[in-house]
Amino acid sequence: MPEDHPEPGWYRSDDDPPGTHRYWDGGHWVGEPQPLPPQVADAVPVLGYRLGSPWQRIAAQLTDIAILYGATILARALVDDEIAWSSASPTSALLMFVVTIGYEVGMVASIGATAGKSLLGLRVVDPSGHYPPGPAAAARRWIPKLVLLVPFVGIPLSMATVLASMIYLFSDPGRRSVFDRTGGTYVISVR
Repeated sequence: MPEDHPEPGWYRSDDDPPGTHRYWDGGHWVGEPQPLPPQVADAVPVLGYRLGSPWQRIAAQLTDIAILYGATILARALVDDEIAWSSASPTSALLMFVVTIGYEVGMVASIGATAGKSLLGLRVVDPSGHYPPGPAAAARRWIPKLVLLVPFVGIPLSMATVLASMIYLFSDPGRRSVFDRTGGTYVISVR
């Protein structure tokens, strides 16, 4: 039974070959697996879910950046009594590092989405289509962000990672960014 889709319709069964679906009558699978139509196969990974659009994902990321920026301002005000980036104390920098990991890794591991993804109806799923994907996948998704910490070349490396992710979002049939590829995840739309 498709746990997330009890109503009758065409769904992907975990027991069927990739790129196929079959009819669920509300209680049982009916017939043999059928190949996904070409237009559906291009838009839906083998998981049987509708992928989040590149624009949804970009909007979710911008929302998350705004939330984390607000948290940074708050942390700087509370710890250092100022909000300037140039003179962040080691304490506030460490605090923001921990908050960022908790926000991005913790939320994806526990509920399958950050606040930005949740607001835009997105969920991060593991290769079998389950969410939340768990702590290991959530941590692996976050690892590419550590390039920012590389001395002298961190900012260009981070920008290259973002650019590669944008190219993948618009060109890869699975719409998997660098972060999805590292984490072994997909981002689906639940709306």
